[in-house]
Amino acid sequence: MSLELEIYTGVLVYKEIEFSYMFDGETLRLIPPKDKRHEIDGWLRQSLAVGVYLGREPYYIKDDYLKGICNETGQTMVFIPKNQQVGCYNCVLVIAVEAYLIQKYPREWIDRVSFECKELDGIFDTEQCIEKNEWSNKGIINVSTKDFDATTSKLQIFNVDGKEISVYFGITRRREKVFDGSLLTVHSVMYFEFEKTQNFLFVLQLWKYAKVFIQYLCYRENVWMGKTVIAAPADNGLHEPFAELTVVEDKTEEDKKIFEQKRCISQELIAGCEGKLLTDIANGNLYLRHLPKSYKDGLRIDAARFVMITAAFEWEFKRCYPEGIASVYKGLQ
Repeated sequence: MSLELEIYTGVLVYKEIEFSYMFDGETLRLIPPKDKRHEIDGWLRQSLAVGVYLGREPYYIKDDYLKGICNETGQTMVFIPKNQQVGCYNCVLVIAVEAYLIQKYPREWIDRVSFECKELDGIFDTEQCIEKNEWSNKGIINVSTKDFDATTSKLQIFNVDGKEISVYFGITRRREKVFDGSLLTVHSVMYFEFEKTQNFLFVLQLWKYAKVFIQYLCYRENVWMGKTVIAAPADNGLHEPFAELTVVEDKTEEDKKIFEQKRCISQELIAGCEGKLLTDIANGNLYLRHLPKSYKDGLRIDAARFVMITAAFEWEFKRCYPEGIASVYKGLQ
């Protein structure tokens, strides 16, 4: 459901005016109808005058997000502005977009977000789902996978602004008809589940925490969050995927060899601590300034990096032993 065309168009209602929109994956342009252009021009002129005399910015959108219907797919698109400041060109409003959603089905509530990317395939090893892999000299291949329960981690809890979020890992299996790839693919997924909400900004907030969590486990910043699926509560007590979230970010990826070598901390080594790590990330208690931009940068230690790594150690040591090093010696006696 992510963008496949270079430009999407549609209709969007803002301040009771029906705009036509164009979206290129980063910038949203709202084109007013001809009979409303004078009114739009009035917004901009009034705001500009205030800005000149009071030192304020020209014009801001007050809505947290904007909803529109896409002409190409007929689906609902939700745009979250990068900031509320709006540019303009001949009465066309120009808005930088931080994230957007494409809704496959119209649903009112959200209660789960799932994340899928190459880094997660290494953090929660996809190979653990294979139960049998038999080859014969007659060209017969028998491959079977374990069931979902055997390939799902134990549920952990973390807190965001007083709300409890459940986190766990699992492995998806997909059988696809393709001409240039595998018929069966498996990918690791990290799930966040929570009390149902209608707040898209909360979902974006969880996305940011998920990315920092993966960056921390991979010890590098250049992590690309490939696929984020949003689900609604279903009548049978399960979850119904209905939308995909895309955040406008730098899509620089690591060399393929890094993924093959699984250069990361595996979920097995932090099992039971996922919730604590995510709580610390949400509360800003986890030191992250020492993370290198890439794996290659992490191999170089200069004076600046040495200082940052030392600061990270001191930060975590103080959190673990608030009474100082004397308490460590006392514990060893």
